Amino acid sequence: MSNNELLLALSEMMDTKLKSVLQEELKKEIQPIKADIAELKKEIQPMKADIAELKKEIQPMKVSIGNLEREVAGIKIHLENVTDRNIRLLAENYVPAARRYEKEVSQIESMKTDIEILKQVVTEHSEKLQKLAY
Repeated sequence: MSNNELLLALSEMMDTKLKSVLQEELKKEIQPIKADIAELKKEIQPMKADIAELKKEIQPMKVSIGNLEREVAGIKIHLENVTDRNIRLLAENYVPAARRYEKEVSQIESMKTDIEILKQVVTEHSEKLQKLAY
């Protein structure tokens, strides 16, 4: 055999030996990782079940929230179209009436004073007429 052939054979033997040693080392290092992964899978499984349960519980809540959103939108529309309009109408009618009342308050007070005076005069005249009648 020539030197090149010997070197080639020696190189192949070393490659084979190196591969087997590396494979063994990798197997030793991978084994704990596989164990960790298996344990993680066991821990994740109940979490998956919990997540599925939460999804089932959330679905009705989504429906309720959708219903609430529609109801709130309806309330907003009602407030805008009905309540606001009615308040505006009340204000439109109240302001002129309030202004009239403001103007006539002094007149009403004057009329009250006049009525009180009239009551007193009528009472006095009634008493005088009764005295005259006897």
